[in-house]
Amino acid sequence: MDLCKRDQQARLGATALACVLGLVVARPPVAHAQTQTCADSAVENLLPDVVGPMAGASPFWLVDGGAKFRGEAHPVKTLWVLRRTSESIRITGRRLDAPGVITVRQGQEPPREALEIADPRRASVTPGRATTDVMRDYVFLTSHVFYPSAGCWEFTLQAGASVAHIVRHVVAGEPAAARPAVLRPPR
Repeated sequence: MDLCKRDQQARLGATALACVLGLVVARPPVAHAQTQTCADSAVENLLPDVVGPMAGASPFWLVDGGAKFRGEAHPVKTLWVLRRTSESIRITGRRLDAPGVITVRQGQEPPREALEIADPRRASVTPGRATTDVMRDYVFLTSHVFYPSAGCWEFTLQAGASVAHIVRHVVAGEPAAARPAVLRPPR
């Protein structure tokens, strides 16, 4: 039985018991989205000499440096790591705990609701310390993800018949305009 039905039955059961006992219970209904917790996807350090910790599982991961929401106009640099494939890739994202979808862009393209790459091998970048063996096994795709808000976000990645979901809990960070200036010593 899914969580929503169990929650609904539990509330109905409590109301019925209160009626039998002659008690008045005034409790507003709890929205399912508010009771849901955000379970981040597992993070692993599969390629420590090449990139930072990666969220997800084979064959798809993302590296976002612990994304923080700093406003809709401030995208999060995101690196997608895939097992090497020639299948086209499609990446979308939606909020799990409230309405919302991400937009994403690659390069200077306008942001859109889906990142679609026809040949990931050709679009791959080479991280600084990636060896020939790493590049033979993996594809590295750069992007900017625009989150409309902090919250629980799920990415769906599809390459051919392979589909995976990566969940990230994005918390509010310091607004970009309020960041302290970096002071450099005088020359």
